Amino acid sequence: YWSQNLCVLNCAPKFADIESRTCITPCITPSYSNPLTYSCDLICPVDYFGRNTTRSCSLTCLSGSFADPHSRICVAKCPVNPLMFADDRYNTCVPICASPRYGFTLNRTCITSCPNISGSIYLADRYSRRCVL
Repeated sequence: YWSQNLCVLNCAPKFADIESRTCITPCITPSYSNPLTYSCDLICPVDYFGRNTTRSCSLTCLSGSFADPHSRICVAKCPVNPLMFADDRYNTCVPICASPRYGFTLNRTCITSCPNISGSIYLADRYSRRCVL
C-alpha cells in the first residue's frame, strides 16, 4: 500500500483501501475501518458494527442507533426481515425482547407496556414477548 510516498506492507494506524491501494483514514463509503485488520471492509467483523457517521467498525452503537447483527451496521430502525426489535438499553436489535419488555411490531421497538392505538388494544403476550391484538 502507498503511504506518504512509500510502499508499505501494513497501514496501521491508518487503514488499507483495497481499491486505491493507499493508506487512508477514515475509510470511504461504502467501506468501514476494521480495527482488527487495519483495512477498509464492506462488512465489519463478527461482533462489530459499522457506524455510518465515522465509517468505522465498533463493538457498540451510539445512542439513537441499534446494532443489527445481520447487516453488522448501526441502524436507525431495526429490520423487518428478519423482524427485530430495538432494545434501547443496549442499543441492539433483538429477535425477542427480554422481560419486562415486549416487542411492538408497528415501530419495531421493545416497550414496557403495550399501547392502545385508535381503539385497538394491544395485549402483552408473555410467550412471544410481543404486543398482540
